[in-house]
Amino acid sequence: MPSSWLTTSPISAERASRPRTLLPKVMKKGGAAQAMPVVLIDFHGDMAATTGDIRSYKIREGGEYYFNPLELDPAIDEITPLRATSDFVDAISINFPTLGIQQRRKIKNIIKDCYRASGITGNTGTWERVLDFDDIENEIMSCEDEAIPAYLEDIFDLSLIHI
Repeated sequence: MPSSWLTTSPISAERASRPRTLLPKVMKKGGAAQAMPVVLIDFHGDMAATTGDIRSYKIREGGEYYFNPLELDPAIDEITPLRATSDFVDAISINFPTLGIQQRRKIKNIIKDCYRASGITGNTGTWERVLDFDDIENEIMSCEDEAIPAYLEDIFDLSLIHI
């Protein structure tokens, strides 16, 4: 994020008492002003756009929009299968801090195996292939370590993540 967004944004003084919401708001406004795509996942709904060219979508249980956090794009070669896997497991670990190192490792290995089974490698030419999130769910839910499915079943039950 360019530092100029912080000094030129009309919201930089807005609600200074809530700094954790200030940065995403600045990013949203600054990105829109530069015609840059910005994806902001707002779990509380307090940053949703109501005016202008910014589009907001409700991603929720029973909604019509879904996302696959492990989908790759050959145009963004910094996000490799390994990085997407690590980022996904790190995000899970933030929400489940008692998830152990071996459990994290098992989840990473399941995801990497699913990438391999889908023919997706570190070669960007393979990234157009589809990684079916249902395959990951099936492997995790049948995992011999019963704690892993217990931690993650709510993620799958919400049906927010799909291809």
